[in-house]
Amino acid sequence: MAKLSRWCATAVLLACTGHAAAASGDAGRGMRLYLDGVRSDGTALHATGANGIARTGRDAACAACHRRSGFGSAEGPFGVRPVTSVDLFQDRPPVAASARIAHQLGKPPRPPYDSASFATALAAGIDSAGRPLGALMPRYTLTAAELRDLEAYLRTLGARPAEGVDGEDIHLATVIQPGVAPARRAALLGVLEAFVRDKNAAVRSEPARRRAGAMRMQRAYRRWVLHIWELDGAPAGWAGQLDALYRAQPVFALVSGLGDEDWAPIQAFSERRRLPCILPVARLPAVMEPNFYTLYFSGGVLLEAEGLGRHLAAAGRGRVTQLYREDDAVARAAAAILRRTLAGSAVVLSDQPLRFAPQAAMRAGADGDTAVVAWLNAPDLARMVPPAAPAWLAQSLLPEPPPPGWERAQRVSRWEPDAQRAARLRRVRDWLSARKIAPGDEEVQVDAWFAMAMLGEALMHMMDSFSREYLLEQVEHGINVTVLPAMYPHLSVGRDMRVAAHEVYLGQDSDPLSLSEPADVPAAERAPRHTAEEKP
Repeated sequence: MAKLSRWCATAVLLACTGHAAAASGDAGRGMRLYLDGVRSDGTALHATGANGIARTGRDAACAACHRRSGFGSAEGPFGVRPVTSVDLFQDRPPVAASARIAHQLGKPPRPPYDSASFATALAAGIDSAGRPLGALMPRYTLTAAELRDLEAYLRTLGARPAEGVDGEDIHLATVIQPGVAPARRAALLGVLEAFVRDKNAAVRSEPARRRAGAMRMQRAYRRWVLHIWELDGAPAGWAGQLDALYRAQPVFALVSGLGDEDWAPIQAFSERRRLPCILPVARLPAVMEPNFYTLYFSGGVLLEAEGLGRHLAAAGRGRVTQLYREDDAVARAAAAILRRTLAGSAVVLSDQPLRFAPQAAMRAGADGDTAVVAWLNAPDLARMVPPAAPAWLAQSLLPEPPPPGWERAQRVSRWEPDAQRAARLRRVRDWLSARKIAPGDEEVQVDAWFAMAMLGEALMHMMDSFSREYLLEQVEHGINVTVLPAMYPHLSVGRDMRVAAHEVYLGQDSDPLSLSEPADVPAAERAPRHTAEEKP
Protein backbone atom coordinates (compact mmCIF):
# COMPACT_ATOMS: atom_id res chain seq x y z
CA MET A 1 0.00 0.00 0.00
CA ALA A 2 1.47 3.33 -1.11
CA LYS A 3 0.57 5.07 2.13
CA LEU A 4 2.16 2.48 4.39
CA SER A 5 3.86 4.54 7.08
CA ARG A 6 7.12 3.99 8.83
CA TRP A 7 5.09 2.78 11.84
CA CYS A 8 3.91 -0.25 9.90
CA ALA A 9 7.41 -0.99 8.64
CA THR A 10 8.77 -0.76 12.17
CA ALA A 11 6.04 -2.99 13.62
CA VAL A 12 6.86 -5.71 11.07
CA LEU A 13 10.57 -5.27 11.70
CA LEU A 14 10.27 -5.61 15.46
CA ALA A 15 7.98 -8.59 15.18
CA CYS A 16 10.46 -10.39 12.95
CA THR A 17 13.76 -9.38 14.53
CA GLY A 18 12.94 -8.94 18.22
CA HIS A 19 15.89 -9.34 20.57
CA ALA A 20 15.75 -12.06 23.15
CA ALA A 21 17.32 -9.83 25.80
CA ALA A 22 14.73 -7.10 25.34
CA ALA A 23 11.94 -9.65 25.25
CA SER A 24 12.97 -10.88 28.69
CA GLY A 25 12.76 -7.39 30.19
CA ASP A 26 9.76 -5.94 31.99
CA ALA A 27 8.46 -2.89 30.10
CA GLY A 28 6.45 -1.74 33.13
CA ARG A 29 9.56 -1.50 35.29
CA GLY A 30 11.36 0.11 32.38
CA MET A 31 8.66 2.77 32.17
CA ARG A 32 9.20 3.69 35.84
CA LEU A 33 12.91 4.08 35.14
CA TYR A 34 12.27 6.17 32.04
CA LEU A 35 9.54 8.46 33.39
CA ASP A 36 10.16 8.70 37.13
CA GLY A 37 13.76 7.63 37.71
CA VAL A 38 12.67 4.81 40.03
CA ARG A 39 14.70 1.59 40.03
CA SER A 40 13.24 -1.89 40.31
CA ASP A 41 13.93 -1.99 44.07
CA GLY A 42 12.06 1.29 44.60
CA THR A 43 15.14 3.45 45.13
CA ALA A 44 15.94 6.58 43.14
CA LEU A 45 17.93 6.36 39.93
CA HIS A 46 21.34 8.08 40.01
CA ALA A 47 23.31 9.44 37.07
CA THR A 48 26.34 11.64 36.42
CA GLY A 49 25.69 14.57 34.11
CA ALA A 50 27.91 17.11 32.40
CA ASN A 51 30.86 18.35 34.49
CA GLY A 52 30.29 15.54 36.97
CA ILE A 53 27.00 16.94 38.28
CA ALA A 54 25.01 14.27 40.11
CA ARG A 55 21.39 13.75 39.08
CA THR A 56 18.82 11.79 41.08
CA GLY A 57 15.28 10.48 40.65
CA ARG A 58 13.17 12.43 38.16
CA ASP A 59 16.13 14.66 37.31
CA ALA A 60 18.04 11.56 36.25
CA ALA A 61 15.11 9.97 34.40
CA CYS A 62 15.33 9.73 30.61
CA ALA A 63 12.08 11.71 30.24
CA ALA A 64 13.73 14.75 31.83
CA CYS A 65 15.50 15.37 28.51
CA HIS A 66 13.96 13.02 25.95
CA ARG A 67 10.42 13.94 27.09
CA ARG A 68 7.61 11.58 27.90
CA SER A 69 7.05 10.88 24.22
CA GLY A 70 10.66 9.89 23.59
CA PHE A 71 10.83 12.26 20.60
CA GLY A 72 13.51 14.44 22.15
CA SER A 73 13.70 18.16 22.80
CA ALA A 74 15.85 21.22 22.34
CA GLU A 75 17.17 23.84 24.72
CA GLY A 76 18.95 26.78 23.10
CA PRO A 77 21.68 25.40 20.83
CA PHE A 78 21.47 21.91 22.34
CA GLY A 79 19.36 19.19 20.78
CA VAL A 80 18.25 15.97 22.45
CA ARG A 81 17.72 13.14 19.99
CA PRO A 82 14.67 10.87 19.91
CA VAL A 83 14.88 7.52 21.70
CA THR A 84 11.76 5.84 20.34
CA SER A 85 11.77 2.30 19.05
CA VAL A 86 11.99 3.56 15.47
CA ASP A 87 14.91 5.89 16.14
CA LEU A 88 17.02 3.54 18.26
CA PHE A 89 16.43 0.06 16.92
CA GLN A 90 15.34 0.24 13.26
CA ASP A 91 17.82 -1.24 10.79
CA ARG A 92 16.45 0.28 7.59
CA PRO A 93 15.14 3.73 6.65
CA PRO A 94 11.40 4.36 6.75
CA VAL A 95 9.31 3.70 3.67
CA ALA A 96 9.50 6.70 1.29
CA ALA A 97 6.89 7.70 -1.30
CA SER A 98 9.49 8.24 -4.04
CA ALA A 99 13.19 7.88 -4.82
CA ARG A 100 13.61 11.64 -4.48
CA ILE A 101 12.17 11.60 -0.98
CA ALA A 102 14.32 8.60 -0.06
CA HIS A 103 17.34 10.63 -1.14
CA GLN A 104 16.18 13.56 1.01
CA LEU A 105 15.90 11.31 4.03
CA GLY A 106 19.38 9.92 3.48
CA LYS A 107 20.90 6.99 5.29
CA PRO A 108 20.58 6.39 9.02
CA PRO A 109 23.25 8.36 10.93
CA ARG A 110 24.45 5.24 12.71
CA PRO A 111 23.78 1.50 12.92
CA PRO A 112 20.80 0.39 14.98
CA TYR A 113 21.42 -0.32 18.64
CA ASP A 114 21.43 -3.83 20.01
CA SER A 115 21.45 -4.78 23.67
CA ALA A 116 25.24 -4.55 23.96
CA SER A 117 25.63 -1.17 22.28
CA PHE A 118 22.63 0.15 24.20
CA ALA A 119 24.32 -0.77 27.50
CA THR A 120 27.56 0.87 26.33
CA ALA A 121 25.74 4.10 25.44
CA LEU A 122 24.24 4.39 28.91
CA ALA A 123 27.37 3.46 30.84
CA ALA A 124 30.11 5.06 28.75
CA GLY A 125 28.40 7.54 26.43
CA ILE A 126 29.45 5.75 23.22
CA ASP A 127 26.88 5.35 20.42
CA SER A 128 26.32 2.31 18.20
CA ALA A 129 28.86 3.62 15.65
CA GLY A 130 31.55 3.89 18.33
CA ARG A 131 31.38 7.69 18.54
CA PRO A 132 31.07 9.72 21.75
CA LEU A 133 27.61 10.98 22.59
CA GLY A 134 27.10 14.61 23.50
CA ALA A 135 28.42 15.89 26.80
CA LEU A 136 24.88 16.42 28.07
CA MET A 137 24.15 12.68 27.97
CA PRO A 138 24.38 11.40 31.58
CA ARG A 139 26.22 8.23 32.50
CA TYR A 140 24.28 5.50 34.29
CA THR A 141 25.18 2.42 36.30
CA LEU A 142 22.34 -0.06 35.84
CA THR A 143 22.03 -3.75 36.55
CA ALA A 144 21.64 -6.19 33.69
CA ALA A 145 17.98 -6.64 34.60
CA GLU A 146 17.38 -2.87 34.62
CA LEU A 147 19.00 -2.55 31.21
CA ARG A 148 16.69 -5.25 29.87
CA ASP A 149 13.67 -3.52 31.42
CA LEU A 150 14.56 -0.13 29.97
CA GLU A 151 15.26 -1.58 26.52
CA ALA A 152 11.97 -3.46 26.62
CA TYR A 153 10.11 -0.21 27.34
CA LEU A 154 11.94 1.77 24.66
CA ARG A 155 11.10 -0.90 22.10
CA THR A 156 7.41 -0.15 22.78
CA LEU A 157 7.83 3.64 22.76
CA GLY A 158 6.33 4.98 19.55
CA ALA A 159 6.46 1.54 17.96
CA ARG A 160 2.97 1.92 16.51
CA PRO A 161 0.45 4.73 16.08
CA ALA A 162 -1.89 5.39 18.97
CA GLU A 163 -5.49 4.26 18.76
CA GLY A 164 -7.76 6.51 16.76
CA VAL A 165 -5.45 6.83 13.74
CA ASP A 166 -5.35 4.72 10.60
CA GLY A 167 -3.98 5.19 7.09
CA GLU A 168 -6.75 7.58 6.10
CA ASP A 169 -8.38 9.14 9.18
CA ILE A 170 -7.65 10.76 12.51
CA HIS A 171 -10.56 10.32 14.90
CA LEU A 172 -11.15 13.15 17.36
CA ALA A 173 -13.86 13.79 19.94
CA THR A 174 -15.22 16.75 21.83
CA VAL A 175 -16.95 16.25 25.19
CA ILE A 176 -20.01 18.25 26.24
CA GLN A 177 -21.25 18.05 29.81
CA PRO A 178 -25.00 17.93 30.55
CA GLY A 179 -26.79 21.15 31.39
CA VAL A 180 -24.86 23.32 28.93
CA ALA A 181 -27.04 26.09 27.50
CA PRO A 182 -28.15 25.27 23.92
CA ALA A 183 -26.68 28.54 22.62
CA ARG A 184 -23.25 27.69 24.06
CA ARG A 185 -23.43 24.17 22.63
CA ALA A 186 -24.32 25.59 19.21
CA ALA A 187 -21.45 28.08 19.44
CA LEU A 188 -18.98 25.26 20.12
CA LEU A 189 -20.17 22.85 17.45
CA GLY A 190 -20.54 25.55 14.81
CA VAL A 191 -16.83 26.35 15.06
CA LEU A 192 -15.58 22.76 15.40
CA GLU A 193 -17.59 21.44 12.47
CA ALA A 194 -16.65 24.36 10.21
CA PHE A 195 -12.96 23.89 11.06
CA VAL A 196 -13.14 20.18 10.24
CA ARG A 197 -14.89 20.93 6.93
CA ASP A 198 -12.13 23.38 5.99
CA LYS A 199 -9.42 20.91 6.95
CA ASN A 200 -10.92 18.00 5.06
CA ALA A 201 -11.55 20.08 1.95
CA ALA A 202 -7.80 20.62 1.68
CA VAL A 203 -6.82 16.99 2.34
CA ARG A 204 -7.65 15.92 -1.21
CA SER A 205 -4.75 17.95 -2.66
CA GLU A 206 -2.24 17.33 0.12
CA PRO A 207 -0.93 13.92 -1.03
CA ALA A 208 -0.06 15.51 -4.38
CA ARG A 209 1.69 18.35 -2.58
CA ARG A 210 3.58 15.82 -0.53
CA ARG A 211 4.92 14.14 -3.67
CA ALA A 212 5.83 17.46 -5.24
CA GLY A 213 7.17 19.39 -2.28
CA ALA A 214 9.55 19.02 0.61
CA MET A 215 9.35 15.81 2.61
CA ARG A 216 10.00 16.79 6.18
CA MET A 217 7.09 19.18 6.64
CA GLN A 218 3.37 18.52 6.59
CA ARG A 219 3.35 14.74 6.38
CA ALA A 220 0.32 14.09 8.58
CA TYR A 221 -2.23 13.98 5.78
CA ARG A 222 -5.29 12.39 7.27
CA ARG A 223 -8.98 13.22 7.15
CA TRP A 224 -10.32 14.51 10.46
CA VAL A 225 -13.36 12.70 11.84
CA LEU A 226 -15.03 14.56 14.70
CA HIS A 227 -17.20 12.69 17.21
CA ILE A 228 -19.55 14.53 19.58
CA TRP A 229 -19.52 12.88 22.99
CA GLU A 230 -22.45 14.28 24.99
CA LEU A 231 -22.73 13.16 28.59
CA ASP A 232 -25.88 12.91 30.66
CA GLY A 233 -26.89 12.31 34.24
CA ALA A 234 -24.79 12.78 37.36
CA PRO A 235 -20.97 13.04 37.22
CA ALA A 236 -20.66 9.65 38.92
CA GLY A 237 -21.82 8.01 35.69
CA TRP A 238 -19.62 9.92 33.26
CA ALA A 239 -16.63 7.57 33.47
CA GLY A 240 -18.73 4.62 32.28
CA GLN A 241 -20.27 6.68 29.48
CA LEU A 242 -16.85 7.87 28.28
CA ASP A 243 -15.43 4.35 28.35
CA ALA A 244 -18.37 3.06 26.31
CA LEU A 245 -17.96 5.83 23.74
CA TYR A 246 -14.24 5.13 23.49
CA ARG A 247 -14.74 1.40 23.06
CA ALA A 248 -17.24 2.05 20.27
CA GLN A 249 -14.74 4.31 18.47
CA PRO A 250 -11.27 5.01 19.86
CA VAL A 251 -10.07 8.54 19.23
CA PHE A 252 -6.59 10.02 19.04
CA ALA A 253 -7.41 13.07 21.17
CA LEU A 254 -10.17 15.09 22.77
CA VAL A 255 -10.25 18.65 21.43
CA SER A 256 -11.98 21.65 22.99
CA GLY A 257 -15.17 20.60 24.80
CA LEU A 258 -17.62 22.43 27.01
CA GLY A 259 -18.81 22.15 30.59
CA ASP A 260 -20.22 24.23 33.42
CA GLU A 261 -19.47 21.60 36.08
CA ASP A 262 -16.26 20.14 37.47
CA TRP A 263 -14.05 18.79 34.67
CA ALA A 264 -12.35 16.29 37.02
CA PRO A 265 -14.22 13.15 35.82
CA ILE A 266 -13.22 13.87 32.21
CA GLN A 267 -9.64 14.60 33.23
CA ALA A 268 -9.51 11.32 35.15
CA PHE A 269 -10.75 9.48 32.04
CA SER A 270 -8.03 11.15 29.94
CA GLU A 271 -5.37 10.09 32.43
CA ARG A 272 -6.55 6.47 32.49
CA ARG A 273 -6.71 6.26 28.71
CA ARG A 274 -3.56 8.34 28.18
CA LEU A 275 -5.72 10.46 25.91
CA PRO A 276 -4.88 14.14 25.29
CA CYS A 277 -7.63 16.64 26.10
CA ILE A 278 -6.67 19.89 24.42
CA LEU A 279 -7.99 23.20 25.75
CA PRO A 280 -11.57 22.50 26.88
CA VAL A 281 -13.84 25.44 27.75
CA ALA A 282 -14.34 24.41 31.38
CA ARG A 283 -15.81 26.58 34.13
CA LEU A 284 -14.11 24.46 36.78
CA PRO A 285 -10.86 22.93 35.49
CA ALA A 286 -9.43 20.22 37.74
CA VAL A 287 -6.13 22.05 38.11
CA MET A 288 -5.65 20.81 41.67
CA GLU A 289 -5.48 17.15 40.55
CA PRO A 290 -2.28 15.45 39.26
CA ASN A 291 -2.50 15.54 35.51
CA PHE A 292 -0.48 15.19 32.31
CA TYR A 293 -2.96 14.62 29.50
CA THR A 294 -5.37 17.58 29.94
CA LEU A 295 -4.17 21.04 28.93
CA TYR A 296 -6.34 23.98 30.07
CA PHE A 297 -6.55 27.58 28.99
CA SER A 298 -6.59 28.72 32.62
CA GLY A 299 -7.77 27.88 36.10
CA GLY A 300 -11.10 29.54 35.26
CA VAL A 301 -12.97 30.80 38.27
CA LEU A 302 -10.18 29.50 40.52
CA LEU A 303 -7.71 31.85 38.82
CA GLU A 304 -10.16 34.73 39.28
CA ALA A 305 -10.62 33.89 42.96
CA GLU A 306 -6.90 33.79 43.64
CA GLY A 307 -6.31 37.07 41.82
CA LEU A 308 -9.11 38.78 43.70
CA GLY A 309 -7.82 37.39 46.99
CA ARG A 310 -4.37 38.79 46.40
CA HIS A 311 -5.86 42.17 45.49
CA LEU A 312 -8.00 42.30 48.62
CA ALA A 313 -5.12 41.18 50.84
CA ALA A 314 -2.88 43.90 49.40
CA ALA A 315 -5.57 46.55 49.96
CA GLY A 316 -5.20 46.28 53.74
CA ARG A 317 -7.49 45.64 56.67
CA GLY A 318 -11.23 45.27 56.68
CA ARG A 319 -13.99 42.71 56.54
CA VAL A 320 -15.02 40.97 53.33
CA THR A 321 -18.19 38.93 52.99
CA GLN A 322 -18.42 36.32 50.24
CA LEU A 323 -21.70 34.81 49.06
CA TYR A 324 -22.11 31.55 47.21
CA ARG A 325 -24.72 28.88 46.62
CA GLU A 326 -23.90 25.73 48.57
CA ASP A 327 -25.37 23.60 45.77
CA ASP A 328 -23.02 25.14 43.17
CA ALA A 329 -19.71 23.24 43.10
CA VAL A 330 -18.04 25.92 41.00
CA ALA A 331 -18.97 28.71 43.43
CA ARG A 332 -17.91 26.58 46.42
CA ALA A 333 -14.51 25.99 44.84
CA ALA A 334 -14.06 29.72 44.18
CA ALA A 335 -15.00 30.51 47.78
CA ALA A 336 -12.47 27.96 49.03
CA ILE A 337 -9.69 29.55 46.95
CA LEU A 338 -10.54 33.03 48.23
CA ARG A 339 -10.58 31.69 51.79
CA ARG A 340 -7.17 30.09 51.30
CA THR A 341 -5.67 33.16 49.62
CA LEU A 342 -6.80 35.53 52.38
CA ALA A 343 -5.65 33.24 55.18
CA GLY A 344 -2.95 34.96 57.21
CA SER A 345 -3.75 38.42 55.83
CA ALA A 346 -5.20 41.37 57.72
CA VAL A 347 -8.53 40.88 55.98
CA VAL A 348 -11.33 39.22 57.95
CA LEU A 349 -13.36 36.98 55.65
CA SER A 350 -16.97 36.18 56.45
CA ASP A 351 -18.85 33.47 54.53
CA GLN A 352 -22.51 33.87 53.63
CA PRO A 353 -23.42 30.47 52.14
CA LEU A 354 -26.87 30.32 50.56
CA ARG A 355 -28.68 27.04 51.13
CA PHE A 356 -31.59 27.98 48.85
CA ALA A 357 -32.33 30.40 46.05
CA PRO A 358 -31.84 33.98 47.30
CA GLN A 359 -34.98 35.97 47.96
CA ALA A 360 -35.68 39.49 46.72
CA ALA A 361 -35.51 40.93 50.25
CA MET A 362 -32.19 39.25 51.06
CA ARG A 363 -29.32 41.68 51.39
CA ALA A 364 -25.85 40.89 50.12
CA GLY A 365 -23.27 41.31 52.85
CA ALA A 366 -23.61 43.11 56.18
CA ASP A 367 -23.03 46.50 57.77
CA GLY A 368 -19.38 47.29 58.18
CA ASP A 369 -18.16 45.33 55.14
CA THR A 370 -15.32 46.89 53.20
CA ALA A 371 -16.15 44.67 50.22
CA VAL A 372 -18.62 41.99 49.16
CA VAL A 373 -17.74 39.15 46.79
CA ALA A 374 -20.69 37.43 45.12
CA TRP A 375 -19.96 34.07 43.50
CA LEU A 376 -23.43 34.13 41.93
CA ASN A 377 -25.04 34.13 38.50
CA ALA A 378 -27.38 36.77 37.09
CA PRO A 379 -30.70 35.21 38.22
CA ASP A 380 -29.48 34.90 41.81
CA LEU A 381 -28.07 38.43 41.85
CA ALA A 382 -31.37 39.81 40.52
CA ARG A 383 -33.17 38.42 43.60
CA MET A 384 -30.89 40.17 46.08
CA VAL A 385 -30.53 43.69 47.41
CA PRO A 386 -27.10 45.04 46.33
CA PRO A 387 -24.73 45.90 49.19
CA ALA A 388 -23.65 49.36 50.22
CA ALA A 389 -20.00 48.25 50.20
CA PRO A 390 -18.09 47.82 46.91
CA ALA A 391 -19.01 44.51 45.29
CA TRP A 392 -16.99 42.11 43.18
CA LEU A 393 -18.40 39.68 40.58
CA ALA A 394 -16.65 36.92 38.63
CA GLN A 395 -16.61 36.90 34.83
CA SER A 396 -16.70 33.09 34.82
CA LEU A 397 -20.03 33.01 36.67
CA LEU A 398 -21.50 36.14 35.12
CA PRO A 399 -20.40 36.56 31.49
CA GLU A 400 -23.38 38.80 30.69
CA PRO A 401 -23.94 42.35 32.06
CA PRO A 402 -25.03 42.37 35.71
CA PRO A 403 -28.74 42.77 36.57
CA PRO A 404 -30.22 46.15 37.61
CA GLY A 405 -28.81 47.44 40.87
CA TRP A 406 -25.46 45.73 40.37
CA GLU A 407 -24.09 47.97 37.61
CA ARG A 408 -21.50 49.53 39.92
CA ALA A 409 -20.01 46.18 40.88
CA GLN A 410 -16.43 45.54 39.79
CA ARG A 411 -15.44 42.51 37.72
CA VAL A 412 -12.58 40.09 38.10
CA SER A 413 -11.91 38.53 34.72
CA ARG A 414 -9.42 36.33 32.92
CA TRP A 415 -9.25 38.71 29.96
CA GLU A 416 -9.33 42.42 29.28
CA PRO A 417 -12.55 44.36 28.47
CA ASP A 418 -14.11 43.80 25.07
CA ALA A 419 -13.09 47.20 23.72
CA GLN A 420 -9.44 46.34 24.34
CA ARG A 421 -9.56 42.90 22.76
CA ALA A 422 -11.70 43.71 19.71
CA ALA A 423 -8.73 44.41 17.41
CA ARG A 424 -6.88 41.33 18.65
CA LEU A 425 -9.85 39.06 17.87
CA ARG A 426 -10.60 40.52 14.46
CA ARG A 427 -9.07 37.53 12.68
CA VAL A 428 -11.38 35.07 14.43
CA ARG A 429 -14.41 37.27 13.92
CA ASP A 430 -13.62 37.53 10.20
CA TRP A 431 -13.23 33.73 10.04
CA LEU A 432 -16.66 33.27 11.61
CA SER A 433 -18.23 35.82 9.29
CA ALA A 434 -16.70 34.24 6.19
CA ARG A 435 -18.31 30.93 7.12
CA LYS A 436 -21.64 32.56 7.94
CA ILE A 437 -21.42 31.54 11.60
CA ALA A 438 -23.51 33.96 13.59
CA PRO A 439 -21.86 35.66 16.57
CA GLY A 440 -22.61 33.74 19.74
CA ASP A 441 -20.85 33.12 23.02
CA GLU A 442 -17.52 34.68 22.09
CA GLU A 443 -15.49 32.85 24.72
CA VAL A 444 -16.71 29.50 23.43
CA GLN A 445 -16.25 30.39 19.76
CA VAL A 446 -12.77 31.90 20.10
CA ASP A 447 -11.48 29.21 22.46
CA ALA A 448 -12.81 26.43 20.21
CA TRP A 449 -11.20 28.02 17.15
CA PHE A 450 -7.86 28.39 18.95
CA ALA A 451 -7.93 24.80 20.21
CA MET A 452 -8.54 23.49 16.68
CA ALA A 453 -5.83 25.73 15.26
CA MET A 454 -3.30 24.47 17.81
CA LEU A 455 -4.29 20.88 17.06
CA GLY A 456 -3.83 21.47 13.35
CA GLU A 457 -0.41 23.06 13.82
CA ALA A 458 0.73 20.23 16.07
CA LEU A 459 -0.44 17.48 13.71
CA MET A 460 1.23 19.20 10.77
CA HIS A 461 4.60 19.21 12.50
CA MET A 462 4.31 15.66 13.87
CA MET A 463 4.73 14.23 10.38
CA ASP A 464 3.57 10.61 10.66
CA SER A 465 4.61 10.18 14.30
CA PHE A 466 1.20 9.65 15.86
CA SER A 467 2.15 9.63 19.52
CA ARG A 468 -0.32 11.18 21.94
CA GLU A 469 2.43 12.40 24.22
CA TYR A 470 4.24 13.95 21.25
CA LEU A 471 1.00 15.70 20.30
CA LEU A 472 0.82 17.36 23.71
CA GLU A 473 4.46 18.38 23.51
CA GLN A 474 3.85 19.93 20.09
CA VAL A 475 0.82 21.84 21.40
CA GLU A 476 2.92 23.13 24.32
CA HIS A 477 5.49 24.45 21.87
CA GLY A 478 2.86 25.85 19.51
CA ILE A 479 1.15 27.88 22.24
CA ASN A 480 4.44 29.54 23.12
CA VAL A 481 5.31 30.64 19.58
CA THR A 482 1.96 31.17 17.85
CA VAL A 483 0.72 34.54 16.64
CA LEU A 484 -2.87 33.28 16.47
CA PRO A 485 -5.32 35.19 18.70
CA ALA A 486 -7.04 33.71 21.74
CA MET A 487 -9.46 35.15 24.26
CA TYR A 488 -6.48 35.44 26.58
CA PRO A 489 -4.00 38.20 25.69
CA HIS A 490 -1.02 36.15 26.89
CA LEU A 491 -0.58 32.38 26.87
CA SER A 492 2.51 30.56 28.03
CA VAL A 493 3.09 26.89 28.79
CA GLY A 494 6.22 25.57 30.41
CA ARG A 495 7.32 21.97 29.98
CA ASP A 496 4.52 19.69 31.21
CA MET A 497 2.65 22.72 32.63
CA ARG A 498 -1.08 22.24 32.17
CA VAL A 499 -2.43 25.79 32.51
CA ALA A 500 -1.60 28.38 29.84
CA ALA A 501 -3.02 31.69 31.16
CA HIS A 502 -1.87 33.24 34.43
CA GLU A 503 -3.32 36.76 34.45
CA VAL A 504 -6.48 38.35 35.77
CA TYR A 505 -7.97 41.79 35.20
CA LEU A 506 -9.47 43.60 38.18
CA GLY A 507 -12.16 46.23 37.67
CA GLN A 508 -11.14 48.91 35.18
CA ASP A 509 -7.41 48.37 35.61
CA SER A 510 -5.71 48.09 32.24
CA ASP A 511 -2.72 46.18 33.63
CA PRO A 512 -3.33 42.54 34.53
CA LEU A 513 -2.29 40.89 37.76
CA SER A 514 0.05 38.03 36.91
CA LEU A 515 -0.28 34.82 38.95
CA SER A 516 1.21 31.39 39.15
CA GLU A 517 -1.07 28.38 38.76
CA PRO A 518 -4.15 28.59 41.03
CA ALA A 519 -3.73 27.63 44.66
CA ASP A 520 -4.65 24.17 45.84
CA VAL A 521 -7.99 23.56 47.52
CA PRO A 522 -8.23 21.41 50.67
CA ALA A 523 -9.78 18.04 49.93
CA ALA A 524 -12.67 18.69 52.33
CA GLU A 525 -13.61 21.87 50.45
CA ARG A 526 -13.44 20.48 46.94
CA ALA A 527 -16.33 19.22 44.89
CA PRO A 528 -16.59 15.41 45.05
CA ARG A 529 -14.25 13.63 42.64
CA HIS A 530 -15.66 10.84 40.54
CA THR A 531 -12.90 8.60 39.28
CA ALA A 532 -12.78 4.99 38.27
CA GLU A 533 -10.06 2.58 39.22
CA GLU A 534 -10.52 0.19 36.34
CA LYS A 535 -7.86 0.16 33.66
CA PRO A 536 -8.63 0.63 29.98
